[in-house]
Amino acid sequence: MQGRRWGILTENYGVNDSLIIEWMAAQVGAGAAALGEPDLSANTLLLAATQSSTPGLYGIGAPMLAHPGGHEGLPAALEGAGYWTRMQYVHKMVAGVGDWVLKLDVVAGALVVQNAWPWMVWTRTDPHDASRLLELRYLTWRKTGMNGDECAWHWDVWELGPVLRYYIMRPTQNGDMMVSNLHIQTPTGDYAPAEGLTGDAYPYRYANGTPFIPFVFYADMDDGQLWHSNSRRGATRGALNSITANTYMLRAMYASALPPAVAINLMQPSASVQGVGDYGPAGSGTVQSMPTVPGMMLFTHTTSPEAQGSIHQLSNGANLQALQQSVVIYGAGQFARMGLSADDMQQASASNPQSAGALLLTRTAKRERAQQVAPFFRRRDLEATAKAAALLRLAGLGDYPEVGWSIEYRIIPLGPDEAKAGREQDDWDLAHHTCSIVDVYLRDHPGLTRAEAVAAIERNKEENDMLGEDEPTAEEPAEKMDPETPTEPETED
Repeated sequence: MQGRRWGILTENYGVNDSLIIEWMAAQVGAGAAALGEPDLSANTLLLAATQSSTPGLYGIGAPMLAHPGGHEGLPAALEGAGYWTRMQYVHKMVAGVGDWVLKLDVVAGALVVQNAWPWMVWTRTDPHDASRLLELRYLTWRKTGMNGDECAWHWDVWELGPVLRYYIMRPTQNGDMMVSNLHIQTPTGDYAPAEGLTGDAYPYRYANGTPFIPFVFYADMDDGQLWHSNSRRGATRGALNSITANTYMLRAMYASALPPAVAINLMQPSASVQGVGDYGPAGSGTVQSMPTVPGMMLFTHTTSPEAQGSIHQLSNGANLQALQQSVVIYGAGQFARMGLSADDMQQASASNPQSAGALLLTRTAKRERAQQVAPFFRRRDLEATAKAAALLRLAGLGDYPEVGWSIEYRIIPLGPDEAKAGREQDDWDLAHHTCSIVDVYLRDHPGLTRAEAVAAIERNKEENDMLGEDEPTAEEPAEKMDPETPTEPETED
């Protein structure tokens, strides 16, 4: 299920677009082949996921990761590992797939961030808390021995309960699992015991000794579950249906430009014959066509000297305007499934909205969507920060705090009108004592704690006092301009 959605999101539809072709055949029937190449631009799952995550929380720039004690080395390590740039991809995958997983590791003295493909991850959770991970198995391609190049699929396994254990196993020919310790080494460089690293030897621990699994699960909701495999089922099918509907609509548009014709008692040159389908009772091709474009002149001859040939132009049976409207409405419905209402969208071309691809999210809708999902990503980004700090400490690459970090995301800035309205609202709230200057600062800097906001305001005030007078505001009179600024000389009447 998740692999199929990932394929749709990355436009990997299989060999010769088999996923789309098979879906169209199931929906349209035997006439699907006559529709031509599928219109892949109408992929509403990809459109909605891309627009709602672009720029999202990570596209404008790396979030500001800060700690009261400084510790700039950890943000630099995350930046060097490509964590924030990878999160642009993660945000898009979460929007389209529903879940995404990253694996953190230290390789060759550096932090490494890897995609852990959800369909290659097996998990076991607490029966009393479905969001609490107790065991994770990740499918990896590894060598089967110390010598040679033979490889096989292995399960890397992390268990937090009831047994604390990290080990690797691979299936055998008879279906059993064989534990392999060839790829696990202890801190002294020795190979791990056959059963792996268990109990006190379990290596993945926070500074306080709490064990963890070096994976981070991302989602844009909190329903108490670890996985959300069914959250995009309707949107997935809707994308396939949108591609089918748009392909059908394009075929109707071409047909309206040059409606099909029926030739009676006429034959065409054999070189121009093109089979349309086997519709005869014995399976023989009884319907053939001659490719035409507007302005083309066709030559045929009668089937016999006695036959009277004729050509009958068929009228276009499709109401193109109604068909286009239906396709756009259906596409908009797929956006609504992703939590994007009609008020959030605008037409790319109001005069000719031919497909769901003409629907674009407004600037305001993108900002609001980013703010809506920010709490879910902040929780996981802080978890990734803590696990990165622990992994670097365990590898002897730095002693960084695992808690106490704050993240401020860079979201789409307000437009001129929105900014002016926001300032007026802030002034009104301050004048009527419905909020404090700290509340105003937090509105513009979500993600900070109240103490951090107070510290930032005090720092800004100190710097302004040190540099001199406050900067003039837009409402201050022109007389407050720099006295060195030249002015127009007065003239006498």
